[in-house]
Amino acid sequence: MTNLGVLAVEADVIVVDPYLISAIGPQHKGCAAQAGYGDPREDFPDLNQMTRNGGGWRNFAETDDLTSMGFSLGRDNCVAFEKRGPPWKFGHVYVIHASICRKDGGGIGLAEINYVVAALLVRTYEPRGNLRGPPQ
Repeated sequence: MTNLGVLAVEADVIVVDPYLISAIGPQHKGCAAQAGYGDPREDFPDLNQMTRNGGGWRNFAETDDLTSMGFSLGRDNCVAFEKRGPPWKFGHVYVIHASICRKDGGGIGLAEINYVVAALLVRTYEPRGNLRGPPQ
């Protein structure tokens, strides 16, 4: 949990480095981050502490790599979301589960979600583990 200006954020990230080779060899070929929710409309209210205390669930939306749903926490407007990273095997390189509450009464849209995702510093390149260089 953290604050980013007027945004309160609670997030967790599952990350798989598909190119990591350690002292015990490469990762198992089936290693991938899974989205994990059958129906986010039922699962989002139990996503984390912020969502468990929220109510007034509304505006379910799903696109290619983002699923989101609005809710209220007291007087704050909030959004719970799942952001899926690049596809890998039967899952993704990373999956983010997060909730954002705006403390100034304003709305939360795609710009705020993208800002939070960028602030989490999830990268698909790790110089100490990847065999390939960063994408150009």
